[in-house]
Amino acid sequence: MMRNLATDYSSSEDRVRLRCTFHDGGCATVWLTRRLADQVVRHLAGLLERMPAEALEAPQQTDAAPPEANGTPSAEPPSEVDFARRQWLAQAIDISPTKRHVQLTFRNSERAAQIAMDPATLQKWLDCLHEAYRTAAWTAPAPKTRAEQDAPSTPVRALKITH
Repeated sequence: MMRNLATDYSSSEDRVRLRCTFHDGGCATVWLTRRLADQVVRHLAGLLERMPAEALEAPQQTDAAPPEANGTPSAEPPSEVDFARRQWLAQAIDISPTKRHVQLTFRNSERAAQIAMDPATLQKWLDCLHEAYRTAAWTAPAPKTRAEQDAPSTPVRALKITH
């Protein structure tokens, strides 16, 4: 399970790069092709559009203190070498919305990495993906067609996006 996800565009790879850090202290670089990124951006934009405005507000702060505040030093952040040692290409993304979060599972035939985001954080991540598109000079995925907008909407329990 991921604790942090940094997103950017790599011009040398011509792909979206996800730098993931995990709760166990590990890290990985997960690559998204444009085709897979297009599908995810399009789906998440539609998912967020259907959410009530109050769901997109920043979540309430909890009373939980960061590890440093409890006297436990935080682990040293991973280096570029650490991220380079463990990298892989995502071939699918499973999206599972719940009432409070959306769980994303990036996977291929050998590996998987999961992260859960509240709607406000998901919106920020979608903004990061849009910034990666601008950096790459990629055209954003086409909006939903009129027929798709008018189709009866059924709640999505889980969606698997594969390319």
